[in-house]
Amino acid sequence: MAKSRIPAKQKRSTPSKRVVASAKKSASAAKKSLASVEKPGASSQENELVIVTGLSGAGKLSALKAFEDMGFYAVDNLPMDLLPSFAELVSQSSKISRAALVVDVREGTVLDRFPALLKQVRRILPARVVYLETSDPVLVRRFSETRRPHPLGHANTISKSIAAERKLLAPIRNVADLVIDTSKFNVHELRAHINELYQRGGGKGLLV
Repeated sequence: MAKSRIPAKQKRSTPSKRVVASAKKSASAAKKSLASVEKPGASSQENELVIVTGLSGAGKLSALKAFEDMGFYAVDNLPMDLLPSFAELVSQSSKISRAALVVDVREGTVLDRFPALLKQVRRILPARVVYLETSDPVLVRRFSETRRPHPLGHANTISKSIAAERKLLAPIRNVADLVIDTSKFNVHELRAHINELYQRGGGKGLLV
């Protein structure tokens, strides 16, 4: 599956570089960014956060783009420890009511703290976790076709890196509201599938 990229003109919707640059300044940077973006009709909708996660190569960025196209404020690679702060910003914003963000293996060994952070987030606003996975043969083929290195590095084979990633992400998969197998989807089909799930939920959240 080809990696989906958010167009350059929408870079202000994915402030991950500013966030990662300085953890101490991340919350205030996100707050300024939230204040500067207004989605039509956002104020009339209930606050909602969707956390997109899953295996590398399973289509997380394509899924994030699907949510962005539905009017969600989209963020890639927000440091996991900032999830409660980000949720608080969304809950207090008069301009943004729905947001979607990616959490993945780039967080490393701290992923086992995700369930506790999710509980904190859900005390602030409704949040759903969408976990994307794919069969090992398909993931190996996708990495081979794109010639992209696996995020866990070059030390192991792609197959071993995938196995290690599954283990690291197990705490997140265990609390996921929705698990989507993207093995048979291309980029466009995945986006269409997510749109269909959301529409079947009546526009008020994913049907899970």
